[in-house]
Amino acid sequence: MIVENRLYLASIHLQNFATFKQETVYFTPAFNSIIGETGSGKSLILNSLGLLFGDRSEKKYIRKDCNFAIIEGVFEGLNQE
Repeated sequence: MIVENRLYLASIHLQNFATFKQETVYFTPAFNSIIGETGSGKSLILNSLGLLFGDRSEKKYIRKDCNFAIIEGVFEGLNQE
């Protein structure tokens, strides 16, 4: 029997990122989708995921009147048999 260990992104926490003051987005190990109305921040969440995985940042992502932005990702493991 082969047991595979897999990681998945359980949540991403955004602080002072673009229009988000303090926000946490939770994910499941199954299918996830990001939906919402125009202007609700879907693209910003995708940009934050890119930064979490190594994209270069730009100063424009720091919330107005703030000195810094933080993006934190929480990864969890799954054992699949």
